[in-house]
Amino acid sequence: MQEVWLHGSTKRFDRFESRFAHTFGAVASQTPIFLTRELSTAIAFASPSGYIYRVRLDPSVRIFESDALFSAGWPQWWIEDSDLSALGLQLLRDLEAGRIYSEATEEDASEYLKAIALSYYDTMESSQMKEWLLLRGFDAFRVREIPGAELSLAVMKPELLTILSVDPYPQ
Repeated sequence: MQEVWLHGSTKRFDRFESRFAHTFGAVASQTPIFLTRELSTAIAFASPSGYIYRVRLDPSVRIFESDALFSAGWPQWWIEDSDLSALGLQLLRDLEAGRIYSEATEEDASEYLKAIALSYYDTMESSQMKEWLLLRGFDAFRVREIPGAELSLAVMKPELLTILSVDPYPQ
C-alpha cells in the first residue's frame, strides 16, 4: 500500500497545479507542491478556514534525500571530500564553481552544502537548487517548512500527485 500524504490549502481545487512565482533565489520559478505526514502542519497551511487534502504520490517519483550526499552518514564536525557520496561530491564541485549559486564564492560552498544537507527551505526552494535537482532527474525533495516540524516533501511535478480526498477545515 502506498503512503498517504497531507496538503493544507486555503483554496479548494480538483487537481494540483504548479505556478510560476518567486519563492527563494535569484529568479521566479515553478513553485513545488508541499506535502506532509503531520496533520498539524497541513492545518497550519489550511488555516484559518481551508482544506486538508489526502494525497498519493505516483510510485515513480524520485525524491532527493539529503542523506544521499554522504557515504556513511553525517560527519561529526566538518565535511571532508571523503565523507561525500558521488552525488555529494558533484553538488560540492558545482557549488564551488558557482554553477548553482553564481553569487557564491568557493568559500561559501561548504555552508551551502550544510544548508542543503539540513533541508533548509530557503536554500532548497531556490530556483537554482530546484533546477539542479530537476537536471539530475529528481521530482521532489525534502524540506523543513516549519521550524521543529518533520521534514515536508516538495513535489516539483504536480502531475505525479493524485488527490484521494478533500476535507474542509475546520469541520
